[in-house]
Amino acid sequence: KCDAFSAQTQRGQTGIDEACTRKQGTGGVFLWGDSHAQALSLGLRTLLARTTPFYQVASASCLPSLSDHDGRASATSRACDYSNRTALQGIERLHPDIVVIAQKDSHDKTDWNRIAARLKRLGVKHIVLIGPLPSWNPSLPSVIANRHWGLTESYISDPALDQSVMAVDQATRELATSAGIQFVSLIDKLCIADACRVRPENSTSLLQIDSGHLSAEGSLYVVRNYVLPRLVNE
Repeated sequence: KCDAFSAQTQRGQTGIDEACTRKQGTGGVFLWGDSHAQALSLGLRTLLARTTPFYQVASASCLPSLSDHDGRASATSRACDYSNRTALQGIERLHPDIVVIAQKDSHDKTDWNRIAARLKRLGVKHIVLIGPLPSWNPSLPSVIANRHWGLTESYISDPALDQSVMAVDQATRELATSAGIQFVSLIDKLCIADACRVRPENSTSLLQIDSGHLSAEGSLYVVRNYVLPRLVNE
């Protein structure tokens, strides 16, 4: 209900459900981004203290941005522009203490200085950027089915793992730090050399459902272990 693209293209609505940005109290956490941000939502909604207000605005294939798309707009870009405008308006109105940003890719091509400056002017105290997740081609389930079936190891090394994500992660860390943004490197947390975690501890479930999106169990695992500690300590 908080995804602008599905609201506009599948449900025939002009925008997301008002509950996504309905004021719940002072402060709180605001989640902004694309479908990878949405995948974190379950973990955040489940594990944040019940007294902590939580808000969410996102749209599939939509990088957080301060400006609209140029040129002829597709359904995806129209939904994205709406989503980003709605997020910024919501942040200005709700005054969350923390904004959590997550996106699939292009972390190293985003102007984090501009975004950080805007959010700080709106009164945000802490900005937390979630780095890219391991990316599997074509998907983690197919990699497991084709070359690791019957095995239960928590980490795997496989040619299907996109190694370029590692460089993007490092570049983004530097950009975020210079912008005064807290950076959570999931690559550092989930990968050792060229092998990455594919299952939580003591579980046979996969962390990711496709090339990158977290599964329900993956969302809970990543938020509990790597995201929530950064929010609690802010």
